[in-house]
Amino acid sequence: MIDIFSGLFINATIMISAVTIVSILLNSHLYTLNSITKEISIGVIAGLLGCSLILYSVSVTEGQLIDFRLIPIALVAIHYSRRAAILTAVMINIFRLTYYGVNISSIVAITAVSVVTVATYFISKLEIPRHEKWIYVVLTKCLVAGVSFHFLLRGEGFFNVIIPYCSGLVILSFLVYTFTEYFTAVATHYEKVIVEAQRDYLTGLLNLRQFTFLYERLLKDKKLTSKKIAVLFIDVDLFKAVNDRFGHITGDLVLIEVSKVLEKVCSPHGIVARRGGDEFVALFENIGYQAAEEIALQLKDEVSKLKFNRGSSKEFGISITVGISAYPETVQIIQQLLNYADINLYEHKGQREANK
Repeated sequence: MIDIFSGLFINATIMISAVTIVSILLNSHLYTLNSITKEISIGVIAGLLGCSLILYSVSVTEGQLIDFRLIPIALVAIHYSRRAAILTAVMINIFRLTYYGVNISSIVAITAVSVVTVATYFISKLEIPRHEKWIYVVLTKCLVAGVSFHFLLRGEGFFNVIIPYCSGLVILSFLVYTFTEYFTAVATHYEKVIVEAQRDYLTGLLNLRQFTFLYERLLKDKKLTSKKIAVLFIDVDLFKAVNDRFGHITGDLVLIEVSKVLEKVCSPHGIVARRGGDEFVALFENIGYQAAEEIALQLKDEVSKLKFNRGSSKEFGISITVGISAYPETVQIIQQLLNYADINLYEHKGQREANK
């Protein structure tokens, strides 16, 4: 039991620390989890936060305590996940019942948490800015708290409790909202930086750096020698002539449209990246030479259907050349996959030039 000013400070410290920790986790360990696991993790962490706030209840009058367990529910529902907020509320209610036992105060408290959770659930679905959602949720919590305290106190010392509670709730909610918005902006920027570091700026495909990282990670797989691995090197034919005749804007459009075809055809089977210029590479696990050849033929067919028009010029099409390597069919040393695909690509390009 702590006095009002010390209590507000301690509660603010606990909540801001929790927001900071969750933000760090979201940018590291939780960032790689699937959505359901992430929701459960956030719900549990927020539930533990709510339980901690119950333990650090604030004394406003002799024998009368208040706590701010409702804030984590709003925090999770508005900023992260409504389903996670429900898990948070369930954990808080179970802890409240276990810690204080079954009595009229516990029943009222559990009812208040449940009502606020339902209200927050629907408020979080509104198509309005987040700060407005917070305002509505805070007003709802004050209203529910007012009804709860009035029922429990029967009017005796009601204002001595509700005024400190609502004042503290507004102050702490503002602090939590401000810090959460800051960390949300940081997380958004972090995600943007990650995407920009991994993706080609023009086509949106993986860039060479990220492809190399994934390829080298694959090579470290101890079970790799028992797998089939295939690599395609793709080159847009006569791309320099397209740039020279129609301009670089049209050339960029060609690369973008070819990339869309590569993404559509290759992504269901593996990864595809832009190596640079008009060259691309695709990597497939558990696919042998024959399947890789079928993918290459499909790519050629889809690209041949693309048509481009620059101003008053006649419509023109393009073609691609594909080099294929496959372990263990065409190479027996898996580290030679990229080198063989590159050699095979230029062999095909040489054959095309010879057949003109």
